[in-house]
Amino acid sequence: MERVLITGGSGLIGRQLTARLQKEGYEVCWLTRSKTAAPGVTVFTWNPEKKFIPAEALTETDHVIHLAGASVAWLWTSGYKRKILSSRIDTAQLIFDQMKIVPNKVKTFISASGIGYYGDGGDRWLDEKAPAGNDFLAEVCVKWEEAANQFQQLNKRVVIFRTGIVLAKEGGTLPPLILSMKFGIAPIFGNGRQFYSWIHIDDLCRMYLSALKNETMRGVYNAVAPNPVSFKELVNEIGNVRGKKKINFPLPEFLMRLMLGGFGDTLLGGQRCTSDKIQAEGFLWEHSDLRHAIENLLPN
Repeated sequence: MERVLITGGSGLIGRQLTARLQKEGYEVCWLTRSKTAAPGVTVFTWNPEKKFIPAEALTETDHVIHLAGASVAWLWTSGYKRKILSSRIDTAQLIFDQMKIVPNKVKTFISASGIGYYGDGGDRWLDEKAPAGNDFLAEVCVKWEEAANQFQQLNKRVVIFRTGIVLAKEGGTLPPLILSMKFGIAPIFGNGRQFYSWIHIDDLCRMYLSALKNETMRGVYNAVAPNPVSFKELVNEIGNVRGKKKINFPLPEFLMRLMLGGFGDTLLGGQRCTSDKIQAEGFLWEHSDLRHAIENLLPN
């Protein structure tokens, strides 16, 4: 039985991925600050600030999945920006530094990243060779990926998933939009024409599983469904599936920037990402159509 060590295991993606890996017969361990975890998960408590990782967390691990990172859906004060960066980059660096000195059999390092790497791409199609943007979130993703890629120096196979908007009923983008629609309001960010590349959480977890099993997978992949939509289309499709009468309520750009600062700019921008590279690896989506994905997550 192969062992997978996950950072950020208690998050939205981490919990879903843990359950899927266990069903597939993997032993799952979490590298976490807490001593509690999902059923059947071995916990290794680390302290990134003190640069501490238990050696036994690495010695018998076959694969590492790095999901740790503070939520970007917050007011970006200077202090919180440092937290966003540190929670991703410093934690990866700590694992790298420990792996250099602790004997281990790790074969694969898989890291999350985000399609925020590209900045606001407008209506251009963005493949994995597209250049990085020049805003804060792009900077985070560039440094995040640099921290992951250095594991190649240790002869580890590195896979990076630039993740789109994750649709899940337990958290993320979907629940707040559903809540607003209970009051008959469908919030539209700016003009609503910005592209949102999305992915159903089940398909995202299946991509991670594919990366574990398929040793030809290396480098960066856009973790998105094949059919990106505008934000307005996304919101209206949720309302249609819910069968709710709603009023599209535009939130002016100036107000979003005033209330949310840099995060407001991120919501007003978009990325129209291709999924050709992951498809070329033989990956097949279970939820490639937006309506089908929402219906799956929000059954009547």
